[in-house]
Amino acid sequence: MKTRRRNPALLLLVVFLLLNAPAQRFAAQATSPAVVALDSVGLTVSNMERSVDFFSRVLSFEKVSDIEVAGVEYERLQGLFGLRARIVRMKLGDEFIELTEYLTPKGRPIPKIGGHATMRVGEPFRLADELPDGLDRKAQKTASTDLIMHRIAALLDERHRGPYAT
Repeated sequence: MKTRRRNPALLLLVVFLLLNAPAQRFAAQATSPAVVALDSVGLTVSNMERSVDFFSRVLSFEKVSDIEVAGVEYERLQGLFGLRARIVRMKLGDEFIELTEYLTPKGRPIPKIGGHATMRVGEPFRLADELPDGLDRKAQKTASTDLIMHRIAALLDERHRGPYAT
C-alpha cells in the first residue's frame, strides 16, 4: 500500500504562520477555519530502534506504520541526492508523530528545518527556587539533575520510574 507523504517543513511553516498571525485576522473567519486539524508532528531521529522503544515503552505510543522511502520525489523534497529514509508513524490517542531516520546519504548533515517544539506537562518550577544554598558547581549539577529526574518520574507510570521513584 502506497502512503502519501506530507512535507514536514510545510507543516511546520503552516503552524508557525498560524501561531504568529494576528488574532483579529482569523476572528472574521471564525465560521470557516483555515485549518481544522493537525495530522502529525515530525521528528528527525538518529537511531530509529531506540526512538521507537522510547516512544512506545515510556510514552505509550503505538506503532502504526514503518516504511522506507527513496526516489527522485523525496530527493527533491529534502534537497538530498541519493536520499533513503525510514519513517515510523506512531499514535497516542488521536495524536500522531512521525519519526524519520535518514539512512543515506551517510556523512552529510541531517536536513534542519529550524524552530522547536515544546511539550509542557506537570507543574512548572524554577531550579533556583528548589536548590539549597551554598552548593558548588558540581553539587548544583547533581542536585539539579536529580530534581528534574524525580519530577519527570512522578509523571510516569510507576513501573517506568526506575531509581527516581522516591
